[in-house]
Amino acid sequence: MTKSLSPRHERFSQLVAAGQPCVNAFKEAGFRGHSPGEPFLLKKKPHVAARIAEIQLEFAAECSMSRAELIHFLIAAIRTPIADIGPTSPLCQEWSRDEHPVPGTGKRLVRTRIKSVGKLDAAKQLASLMGWNEPDKIQVNPGPSLLAQLEERAKHLVSSLNRAGCADV
Repeated sequence: MTKSLSPRHERFSQLVAAGQPCVNAFKEAGFRGHSPGEPFLLKKKPHVAARIAEIQLEFAAECSMSRAELIHFLIAAIRTPIADIGPTSPLCQEWSRDEHPVPGTGKRLVRTRIKSVGKLDAAKQLASLMGWNEPDKIQVNPGPSLLAQLEERAKHLVSSLNRAGCADV
């Protein structure tokens, strides 16, 4: 824990760590500056900067997901039928339920709408994460290099010219 901050400094630090622009965080924390640079100077004060960094580390620890967890999530997104996804499922992005009376029957029509993680997007992300999108590696056995071929051809031409009596070449 960093040095104890005033309530306004703490509020400013929390807002900046959460992504709020400095100027907005400065005003929302209750500060009234006379210079437009004051919010940025406050952010650079060592005890405030340390608190912002501390809060950001706490956020990062809460938001972290291991590679294995992400792979399991993507596989679940691909394999889980939409009918098995409910409002509390981690795969559910939107869920709504509407009830309407059916005229003349006394019955009610229930419509449930579920928006899930996109299966194709999850498959693309999984393929990328697993390295399945890598091009196939083809082993090429190189023959003689072009330079070696040219040198051999030049020697052959020189020897042909020498035999023909053109020694000045």
